[in-house]
Amino acid sequence: MARTTGPDAMPRHCWARVFALLDVRPVPEEYLSAGGDRVVVIGRYLGTARATGRPLSAVFAHILRLADGLATELVQITDTERWHEALRPGDPSPVSDPTAGSAARD
Repeated sequence: MARTTGPDAMPRHCWARVFALLDVRPVPEEYLSAGGDRVVVIGRYLGTARATGRPLSAVFAHILRLADGLATELVQITDTERWHEALRPGDPSPVSDPTAGSAARD
């Protein structure tokens, strides 16, 4: 798990690299109170990989701790395989689903 500290750390150390590789944006779909000072945001990252032109659609859950109207902690959970599929060079087909076709074998 990567840890960044300070308001400039995330844009500089994490998101700058992401934005260099992808034209992407978070699309929040649901906000859930997690009690006290926490909020859970469920949504999807949508975008396109710059080098491959492949689309990105990856679900996320962000767990935020808030204080004085500011986010003081962020835990991010996302479907990293979708990110890899968008960025992977070569064959544009997505990674195969190991459960696909299982009914035919049964």
